[in-house]
Amino acid sequence: AANAVDLDSRLDDPVYWLLDRERSNLVRAALAVMDEEKRALLIWKYVEGMTFGQLAGRLRVPAHVVEYRVVTAKRVLRRLLIDRGIGEEDLP
Repeated sequence: AANAVDLDSRLDDPVYWLLDRERSNLVRAALAVMDEEKRALLIWKYVEGMTFGQLAGRLRVPAHVVEYRVVTAKRVLRRLLIDRGIGEEDLP
């Protein structure tokens, strides 16, 4: 119940919305400079919700290779976000 209250108060807070928009813009900017394969993997996995198996089928490589590539792409994105001013403590 406390989490729902916290979420409701954040959703009503214009500062939360501005920070969320700023963070989204930083993520978009970081994705834009990533190489196409890494960017596509992250979008397919985390935006489109594809499984590792589905990605493996699309790319015609084993699932463990896809898992490694996704981990690598996430590391690149993390580094780009840190370089753009998002603190490590703000990243998952």
